[in-house]
Amino acid sequence: MFISRVAALFLTLMIVACFFVAPVSVLAQDENEEEPEDKLTEVVVSAERSPEDLSKTARAVSVVTGDEILGRMSRTVPEALRYEEGVMIQRTNLGGGAPFIRGLAGNQVLYLVDGIRLNNSTFRGGPNQYLNTADPFFIDRVEVVRGPSSVLYGSDALGGTINVVTKRRKNFEQSIGAEGRFMGRFSTADGEQTAHFDTNFNAGKRVGAAMSVNYRQFGDIDPGGSLGVQEPYGYREQNFAGNLDFHVSDKLTWQLSAHHVNLDDVPNYDPGNPKNVYNAQTRDLYYTRFLYEDLSQYLDRIILTGSVQQQIEGRERITANNPQFETVDEDEVQTYSLGLQFESPLGRWVRFIYGGEFYKDELSTRRDIESVSTDFSIEADPQLPDGSTYQSAAGYMEARFTPAAWLKLVPGVRFSSFTPDIEMEDPELGVVTVDDPIDDVTWAVHSLLSFGKNQALIMGVSRGFRAPNLSDLAKLGSEDGRFDVPNSELDPETLIQYEAGYRVTHPRAYLSMFGYYSQVEDLVVRKPATYKGEQLINGDVVHSNENAGEAIIYGYEFATKLEAVRDFFFLGGTASYTFGHNESDDEPMRRIPPILGTAWARLNIEPAWIEASSEHAAKQDRLSEADKGDSRIGPNGTSEFSAYHFKLGVTVQDWLEITTGIENAFDRMYKYHGSGPYEAGRNFKTQVSVLF
Repeated sequence: MFISRVAALFLTLMIVACFFVAPVSVLAQDENEEEPEDKLTEVVVSAERSPEDLSKTARAVSVVTGDEILGRMSRTVPEALRYEEGVMIQRTNLGGGAPFIRGLAGNQVLYLVDGIRLNNSTFRGGPNQYLNTADPFFIDRVEVVRGPSSVLYGSDALGGTINVVTKRRKNFEQSIGAEGRFMGRFSTADGEQTAHFDTNFNAGKRVGAAMSVNYRQFGDIDPGGSLGVQEPYGYREQNFAGNLDFHVSDKLTWQLSAHHVNLDDVPNYDPGNPKNVYNAQTRDLYYTRFLYEDLSQYLDRIILTGSVQQQIEGRERITANNPQFETVDEDEVQTYSLGLQFESPLGRWVRFIYGGEFYKDELSTRRDIESVSTDFSIEADPQLPDGSTYQSAAGYMEARFTPAAWLKLVPGVRFSSFTPDIEMEDPELGVVTVDDPIDDVTWAVHSLLSFGKNQALIMGVSRGFRAPNLSDLAKLGSEDGRFDVPNSELDPETLIQYEAGYRVTHPRAYLSMFGYYSQVEDLVVRKPATYKGEQLINGDVVHSNENAGEAIIYGYEFATKLEAVRDFFFLGGTASYTFGHNESDDEPMRRIPPILGTAWARLNIEPAWIEASSEHAAKQDRLSEADKGDSRIGPNGTSEFSAYHFKLGVTVQDWLEITTGIENAFDRMYKYHGSGPYEAGRNFKTQVSVLF
């Protein structure tokens, strides 16, 4: 055990040591040398809710581009984040993937699509599958902001914020132009079969459009080693997305968007029970947005966004305790939102981002109990009360003070109000109504101190929060081997985080090093409880949500990218360490990631490229009591691993690209901490793209 920890720590330090000197040494190049085109830095939006160069952003942030996702042959959006510092992807099924950021996951991490909340008031605590409802082939970039972002984005932005920015037409050089891709992908160890088409085009200088269509099918997982095929895990997926932009004038843009994702028959990890399936998992998003720029000396930008989003989650479950009957649940959440944001300069060194937003969830739920062997079926009380609503309204302001070229200060404040409207009929308690408003005021202060031409120190203290949602306040019934009992007296979870970092953003070198310390209060956790005086209901252990008290989380994150030989040799790596302790129960926090590391190297040999990459994790045996009782972890924890992958890409013709590779080349049996299924074993992948 000690040796494995030392080996993992050595690996982490080696990655950092190998790549630390190189990026900094690039800065020593002749100042008179003409700098190459910017290849390793990005413009980000999510960190400050306004476009800003990464080098000037006072937050810990990373970016994955759509081209990187395609080149890595990432199966899902969560899997595309595996090479980002401070992120661990836990999977309970092949159709899921929950990012852990700074020790937190589930409804403690905020997901956005084009700046619109994907999180709704039914999101569960702990790992979930919802980020997998974003189309990985219709992505311009994914921005990951680590640490609280509640001032700008409100509830749930505790561990971090992930913004999926979708594709839009950018090329208006020709009066009429179009480009696109037909793509097919196949893999052996997880049975992926993907057919994809995307295009973007413009009609004149004012109208641009982009769209994507997918059909995907996955099989069971053949893991590494001699474990044998894991089943059932296969499922089907269909996606459609389209964005339409009208550049009405040089100052006004009108955007229309429609996104549809559907996953059918997604099996969930549930050993010992005959059936546990998500069917279906569907999300539809429709939004319109007006962007008005350069209005006056004191008003640079107005953004008005309205959206309608529908999420349908079906669950079908047969338990070992009651195998004669199948429980069929369907939860439908209709979300309406309206947001208005302003950006105003005040002199040359002060700028304000301010605005307000409103979200309303309307919940429709149903539960049927069906006989497995006959046509018998009855309607039962759903787990969440049918007809419930949950609405939020907020106002926020964040300032950017730049009194000197080397200094940037970013203070901000937000007021939020949440109003649940829940009525449930409990045989034990009678009619229970939950409609008390929940208010919160949160704040943050960040700073960036630039020195030299490409280096900066980042420091900040911020407060994040998560308001109790419908899933916390009103859940009654069986799920995943437990029986949940509602608790309407919950307070918001809060987190105060202190962070400091150092960043290099040279066009040929990137280095990011951050440390953080978080104090968590009123953490909502499940605790054993009773219902009608019983600790077990139909074999499921009774639990209720409680504000468990205080916890601390701290850790370190490292990342580097380097263009070692111009236009030819690139390499990079990441490493992270996370420690979490539940001070109220004097035990480790649940599902805290182990030491993690990645490394990669790439050669560009026109018209081809070759890439080798690896993923590493130390053993995690620092466990909570809940971890020890979790069948995905167990009392011995999760073993350490190293997995190696190799890829080759060739541009055969201007219109033909082929990417092929071997993932887990040495057929290791491994999984990330807290995951249900093991990762695929030696997996041969091929991706063929026809371009036009």
